[in-house]
Amino acid sequence: VWNSRFSYGALLCKKTIYIVNKSFNVIGTIQEKFNVTSAAWNVDDVLLYTTQNHLKYSLLNGDFGLLQCLESPIYLITVKDSQAITIDKDAKIEVLTFRKEDYLFKLALFLKDIKRVKTLIS
Repeated sequence: VWNSRFSYGALLCKKTIYIVNKSFNVIGTIQEKFNVTSAAWNVDDVLLYTTQNHLKYSLLNGDFGLLQCLESPIYLITVKDSQAITIDKDAKIEVLTFRKEDYLFKLALFLKDIKRVKTLIS
C-alpha cells in the first residue's frame, strides 16, 4: 500500500507490517498479535491499519496506537480526515468515524510543530 506521493509504502504480511521508503528500504516494522487485514495512508503520512478486531495507526517514527475496537473484521478502502471508508466480508461499504487527536498530537511532536502541539492541548 503506497501513500499518495509514492514516497512511503506498507508491505502487509500475516502479522507484520514493513514500512518502506520509495527505494524499498525498511524504515519501520510493526508486529501484531492478530492478523493484519488491511492498511491505508492518510494525507499526513500516517498509516492506518486494521487487525481482526482493531483499527490502529502508525507514524513513520515508530509511534503507534489504537484508534478503535471493531465488532467484526473490516477492510480499509481509503482514509480521509477522521473517516475511513471500509468494506466488510459481506461487501457492505460503511464509513467509520474515529478520533484522530492522539496521532495528530504525536505527529506534531515528531515534526516539532510547537504551534500545533499547543493548539491540540488547548
